[in-house]
Amino acid sequence: MSKTALVLIDIQNDYFEGGKWPVDKMQTVSANAARLLDHARKQGQEIIHIRHEIPSDEAPFFRPGSKGAETHVSVAPLEVKPSF
Repeated sequence: MSKTALVLIDIQNDYFEGGKWPVDKMQTVSANAARLLDHARKQGQEIIHIRHEIPSDEAPFFRPGSKGAETHVSVAPLEVKPSF
């Protein structure tokens, strides 16, 4: 069993242009992460997606249930289908 995993943290919509907390060069960051994600999937590596939410109406970003708190489409997890 491999001890290698790809961990993607906070590549969320609020960090992109038009989001509540845009980060400079986030498109470049997500493109690089997407390449790593593609490679990890092809290698059958474990992939861990982490995203944060701030459970408060006063939160400046990452509000639960908001589009901004969602993982960006460029690195979104694959849909898991039931095996039954």
